Amino acid sequence: MEVKKKQHYVWKQYLTSWAENGRQIYFLHKDTNVVRCTNLENVAQKRFFYEVDAFTEDQEVALTYIISEWSTNFSRESNLAILKSFFKYSHIKRHWERLDFPEKEYKLNVVKKNALEDLHSMFEKFGEELLKVNSQTDLFVFDDDKERLKALMYLCIQYTRTNQMHSKALTESSVISVLPASSLKIIAITFAITLAANLTFSYNLKITLLMNSSNIEFITTDQPIINRIRTDELKNNKDELLEFYYPIGPKKALLIAISDESRRDEYELKMDSEVIAYNSLLLVLKPDFVFANREETLNRILLS
Repeated sequence: MEVKKKQHYVWKQYLTSWAENGRQIYFLHKDTNVVRCTNLENVAQKRFFYEVDAFTEDQEVALTYIISEWSTNFSRESNLAILKSFFKYSHIKRHWERLDFPEKEYKLNVVKKNALEDLHSMFEKFGEELLKVNSQTDLFVFDDDKERLKALMYLCIQYTRTNQMHSKALTESSVISVLPASSLKIIAITFAITLAANLTFSYNLKITLLMNSSNIEFITTDQPIINRIRTDELKNNKDELLEFYYPIGPKKALLIAISDESRRDEYELKMDSEVIAYNSLLLVLKPDFVFANREETLNRILLS
């Protein structure tokens, strides 16, 4: 029952792969063009980023209809269950409206500020095995339907949860004109779950582990997972046009692509130019934060 003020839109545990002693990380911020080192608590976060709004009953009906309509048979039940959790603050607020008891406002504020972040924390646990991948053998998590769905839900949610994605959606979505702003955050989650379910049950996937033996490290950013084929659309229903690139450490990255057959591959990157090309995929999105495990790596980006 404590309000979480600093709320991360990039999973803190994910960034530890680039951090010294699991705590200090080198970063380059677009506003300063200066390489600095700071605690993981201070990057890729905003104060109350996952704060939710109070919805009226009519707004709840409208959002439920929207999400039900664009969900598939694979994802509708899960999405509506998650939406019910998202409305928790609104329901409690209405229920307690005429009640008066000690710490009422404080307890309401905890739900308002924490409920959505707690939901993201649950999905982050689905990604723990992915961050441990060290060889092609470790890609076993994609062999079982249940585990593959969990891994893909994690990946797709990391794709849609970021500040960059939410900011883009705020400027382009017509939903925001009739619904509270926080509706876009739950729309992002349910879109991700629908995409993950489609990838799990409707397509064969080629999963490639990229092992980096070059002199250059993989970087990551505050938009750490991208679709190499279509990076400019949050709501892209043509999920056959998809190849996710996701660095999971300075020397490891994942490629997840729709394929004619299910495959698990491992590929070694020996040339510096190959790694630079993958790093450029993240930089072309003009992220707010760029992260690396060495100061020299970020200084090289500044000079390029």
